[in-house]
Amino acid sequence: GVLASPERGGFALPPVGPARARRLLADLVLASVLRGVRGGPAVDLAGVAATIAALSQVAVDLGDLLTAVDINPLVCRADGCVAVDALVVPAVADAAEVGER
Repeated sequence: GVLASPERGGFALPPVGPARARRLLADLVLASVLRGVRGGPAVDLAGVAATIAALSQVAVDLGDLLTAVDINPLVCRADGCVAVDALVVPAVADAAEVGER
């Protein structure tokens, strides 16, 4: 979302495992917000990292069948995270190629 948009870091090509996802989260300018500020709870960083890793694996598995995937927002809380909205853009392929897969 708006608060977690990376100003530096926070980018990697798939595949991204949970450990790499945690490092990417730590590189966000507002990483301190994820860890909890002003008495607020930290978000479930392991859950967020697992979500990033799972989406990364989907991208790897579908490869050339995808043009883009966008999750916005990914609402992150202390008890987990949920994708509120997502857009998956399939790659355009000719009918013969689709039939072969």
